[in-house]
Amino acid sequence: METREPEVARFFTAARRFSKLLGKLPDGTRIPGGPYTIVQGVVVIVAAAGALMTRGHLWTFGSFLIDVPMALAVAAGLGILAGRIPTRNRNLVTIALSAIHAMSSPAVGRRNGKTVTIRKPRKVGGGAVIDWPVSEAELDEIESTDTPVPVPQPAAAPPAPVTAVTGVERLLQQTRAK
Repeated sequence: METREPEVARFFTAARRFSKLLGKLPDGTRIPGGPYTIVQGVVVIVAAAGALMTRGHLWTFGSFLIDVPMALAVAAGLGILAGRIPTRNRNLVTIALSAIHAMSSPAVGRRNGKTVTIRKPRKVGGGAVIDWPVSEAELDEIESTDTPVPVPQPAAAPPAPVTAVTGVERLLQQTRAK
């Protein structure tokens, strides 16, 4: 008889996901204003590098002593904003890719792999015709008289006799009899 190994199921919830933090420098000293998330660190490094690389080509205040602190201040501001992004339930890369996909997709969507085209609206005319089985003579007679035409009513069936059991049923039976 073969013995099978038991199956192991693991469940990971959002409560177990703790974001990794950058809180200390390699020598053990605390980072001012920290701890910071890894996303904040990446955003600050990329923003500072991008700002310093484009200094003189895209922007400048005319002095290196003003440009560098301004680039670092903008990078720090972007890092603080990046810390406010909720990343507990979704990966930041997935959010960015979803945003890029949403911006690049057509506004009207796709159906069967083709872009949906919305047709120009156009007027639709119509009219109503009542087909009434009335002969010409009857129509002339109805138009010439001012008296209303009687509408046949269905014959009401007599109510079946019901024996009253409760007081409410007796009262109902009395109101029907009147």
